[in-house]
Amino acid sequence: MASNLVEKSSVNLNELTSIIWGDNIKQDVFERWCQGFIFDSEKEPTALLQYSGGPCSIIATVQAFLLRQLLFESKCGDDWQHPTGLKLLLCSIVVAFHCLWKWFTLKLAEEELNTHLMNSFMSIFINISTPDSKYLVVYEEKEQVDQKQESNQQESEQAASEKENTEASAVEHTAKRMRLDHDGFLKKLNVYKFETLNEMKVLLSEKIGLFKQDYGVLCFLYSLLLTKVNNIFSLSHSISLY
Repeated sequence: MASNLVEKSSVNLNELTSIIWGDNIKQDVFERWCQGFIFDSEKEPTALLQYSGGPCSIIATVQAFLLRQLLFESKCGDDWQHPTGLKLLLCSIVVAFHCLWKWFTLKLAEEELNTHLMNSFMSIFINISTPDSKYLVVYEEKEQVDQKQESNQQESEQAASEKENTEASAVEHTAKRMRLDHDGFLKKLNVYKFETLNEMKVLLSEKIGLFKQDYGVLCFLYSLLLTKVNNIFSLSHSISLY
């Protein structure tokens, strides 16, 4: 996947930053967006947590696709979107019992939750991607990239270490970490470009844990906007003419 890594200078992050934050980036506003996709391990294992006002537009969207994954996907056959008559009744019964089962007994393993989160991301990308534009933005420390390039064994050890961390420790890490300003955040972003969604899914499955850590929500936002970059920049330019 190293070949998918592109130079940040080849993508217009500065213009994208202007679209997202405006000309003046306020530190307190930026910090409210600095969180990952964290599940509520205590009350509802499939619920995504939000710590501050701001990123609800992203978190709520992912939550909606996540619920569709959990409640509807493969529950009513291929035509679940258009059930009629008896199928509608049966589908409603299945969904009702499925909801009750999730509410009372759901204790999904972290790996399964990660899979559902990844599939939710991919569902969103399928809706917005174009043949020429598929990007994934990941916040990575430099040593993480070096380790991956030098040794697959080190990557496996890191994955095993991440697996041992509980959701509670992830929440604690989010609360205690030192905040970066936006410029520091941009410097540690890696941008990956893909020819196909399947290529993107492979890398996303490897790095889904990073989206649950600091800045995961922001990375997903940047990924979506870069994927839709041509339309966004054209719209922004059109608006500026008036």
